[in-house]
Amino acid sequence: MSLKLRGEVVSPAKYLYKIEEGFKDVSLFVADNKQEFLDIALNQEYNIRQVLRATYIYGMYMAASEHPKYLKDEDDYNKVFDVLKFSENDVFTKEIIDIEISILKSRNIPYFYTKLYKNNLYYIDKNGDEQKIENYYLKSLDEVLKEKVNKLSYDKIEHQLRIIRLSFVDEVSESYKSRNRVSYTKDLCEVIEKVIDTIEKYSFGDEKNYMVDLALCNKLYIVLMNYSLYEGGSVLLLLNYYAHFKKNNELKARAYKLLNTIVENYPYAEEEILSAYSGIGSMIYIYYNLYKLWGEEEYKNKFEEVLNILNNGLDKYKYELDYLNGNSSIVFMLSNIYKDCSNPIIEEILLKIVNKLEDMYTDNSVNKTGLAHGYSGVGLAFIAAGHRLKKEKYIELGKRIIEKEDSYYDEKLCNWRDIRTTENKDLVYWCYGVGGITLARYMMLKDIDSNIIKDDLNKGINKLKEIDLSKIENDSMCHGFFGIVDMFNIMNIHDVSELKTMVKARIDKINYNGFEDGFKSDGDIFGGMIGISGMALTILRILCDKYPSILSLGIYRGNDYE
Repeated sequence: MSLKLRGEVVSPAKYLYKIEEGFKDVSLFVADNKQEFLDIALNQEYNIRQVLRATYIYGMYMAASEHPKYLKDEDDYNKVFDVLKFSENDVFTKEIIDIEISILKSRNIPYFYTKLYKNNLYYIDKNGDEQKIENYYLKSLDEVLKEKVNKLSYDKIEHQLRIIRLSFVDEVSESYKSRNRVSYTKDLCEVIEKVIDTIEKYSFGDEKNYMVDLALCNKLYIVLMNYSLYEGGSVLLLLNYYAHFKKNNELKARAYKLLNTIVENYPYAEEEILSAYSGIGSMIYIYYNLYKLWGEEEYKNKFEEVLNILNNGLDKYKYELDYLNGNSSIVFMLSNIYKDCSNPIIEEILLKIVNKLEDMYTDNSVNKTGLAHGYSGVGLAFIAAGHRLKKEKYIELGKRIIEKEDSYYDEKLCNWRDIRTTENKDLVYWCYGVGGITLARYMMLKDIDSNIIKDDLNKGINKLKEIDLSKIENDSMCHGFFGIVDMFNIMNIHDVSELKTMVKARIDKINYNGFEDGFKSDGDIFGGMIGISGMALTILRILCDKYPSILSLGIYRGNDYE
């Protein structure tokens, strides 16, 4: 619904300064005068409205029930309100929904409230009389208020201000964003620490074990951080890798708490997508790398537990050839782990998935170039699985897919054409263009010997060496600067001193223009492939490349359980 002021639609973001100022002034007053505030707030009994459901939703039901279509028959009229029954849950119990329907049918809006010193829920029935649901709340409002006020601190106020800012991330002005940007130094460790500090400022809960992030679903939403490798899973790896790098047990403990909380909120057994970059595939990758990193049996046991869940439930998952959003990435990731540990369950899973993908593949089933969504990702999966499973037919299928992609190589661009469009886009990123395609060829040559693929690799590296990084607008790993730099690192295209110079120059640009994430939101997006944790992971790998890249789905091979 649009917000109107004096009859004109206005954006609340226009008044963000005032919203922040008002919230902060009142909150600081309460924090500094807790007892005085409670004395005023609790000096008499009064009613406090409880908005269980947005009022405009009630209005929609009333309007729908007045439509001539539903007024012809009583059953049809009742069906309008029966839709509310589908929302039954812990808040909207059957009793609450029956009350709502009864009041709505009397042509009134349901009105719920509680009383300061009671834990009952009150409402006005269809006859205008007060009714109550006994012991609806575990605590009375005065108890809740005392707890909240006594826990209020400057840190909690600042946290709430950050949440308010996040909620406006798509709306705020450029001038507001520029005043609230994070500023980084040229010390690369300090950059990583500033990223971690920025991320951890959005933690909450009694043990600071919850964390929020931004996710894209047509627009940006504030969500609890998840374990998707594309998003929150990369944050988990960053915290662990940097804790290991700095031998910081306190950071390691915080990362451990965050991991357990995320898994509690996002049960991996319920995921439908079968990819390395989301769902259960991400958890397999994370647990295995944490086991390799720390050498702790708990992570090994979790890895094997999730592996068995996957193996026992393969029939329920969706199967798609796509690398990023489908099964090719999990095939490649499992192939990498199998190469490292020869786990027989992985072999069993690989055979099942690759057989399905082989049955799905036709010459027309892939129609894009590139790694994330095109021929390179699918070909890479078949070649890796064929090599691990000693199945030549998969290797040959992978080669055939790569030959198909090579038919779109443009000699003038020195790049593979983006066949999604008729424009000659000269893309260089991990997801689309020469970056991901070259990386795929580099990884293929670890498993097979092919002159065609070697030639592709040489052409790709020569193209990548010519990139003018100053013209890359985006900072993300998926389709931006830090993804390109990390691919340079993986393929040894530039040495460490050159990579550091590139990153430090970019830091200057970020300090001036802000970090442009993969969603182009200019907000605090944390996910590795699209947000600031990707920048930190790239920098950490420049400082110590034994930590694996999420772009190549690498495995930690340090084996020093310090």
